[in-house]
Amino acid sequence: MKYFIITGTSRGLGEDVARQLIAEDHQIFCIARQQNQKLLEMAQNQANRLINVAFDLNELTEVESMLEGLFAGIDLESAEGFYLINNAGTLDPIKPVGKAESAAVIRNINVNQLAPMLLTSAFVRLTNTARCQRRVVNVSSGAGRKPYEGWSSYCAAKAAIDMFTRCVALESKLEENPIEILAFGPGVMDTAMQAGIRSTNIDDFVQLQKFLDLKRNGKLLTTELVAGVLIKLLFADDFPQGEYIDVYSLMA
Repeated sequence: MKYFIITGTSRGLGEDVARQLIAEDHQIFCIARQQNQKLLEMAQNQANRLINVAFDLNELTEVESMLEGLFAGIDLESAEGFYLINNAGTLDPIKPVGKAESAAVIRNINVNQLAPMLLTSAFVRLTNTARCQRRVVNVSSGAGRKPYEGWSSYCAAKAAIDMFTRCVALESKLEENPIEILAFGPGVMDTAMQAGIRSTNIDDFVQLQKFLDLKRNGKLLTTELVAGVLIKLLFADDFPQGEYIDVYSLMA
């Protein structure tokens, strides 16, 4: 049995990753504020074990105990693999820093940066005695490498996740049972997040026209395509340890 923990599965990339991973020998834990009934029904039809976990990643003090609860019934010795996909994210607030509300900034950093760090930390600890493949994919963004006006919180959080990924990979060299980890840039996808960007006031996001043009010109990637690329990378024999891998480089 392979075990998968995926955050942000209520829609978009997370939903498609979970959908494509549904298989008879997989146990999938879908973590999101809103449960995805469509995924649950699909899994039941295919005799797959899928559990919806209703959880708000903004509740940082409960992250570790939540993950401990998921692992409580797992036999580490018989497991064939453990996989954590930190996909959940939020772009809000899309505003210049002086106009951003403190609560929105805090939630952005909690969800995009701190929750993945805490989940990864707990995942490493809880699977440490498992003698099987253990991999983490942190869904990052090109925004962690290129600044955007109005996205200061999001850009900062994704840049932090990229560096966190590199640090964990470096630490793993010192471990007897190393974890494998990478950061994945999913590109510009046709998601609710993109719809939110296009509805932004141009006074808050001066690059609005660029994203309007991407949609109008059919330049947005489908989440189905990106999910397939991510899963292929997840199981790759030549797993690029500690690296940031952009989806476009894998589609070339």
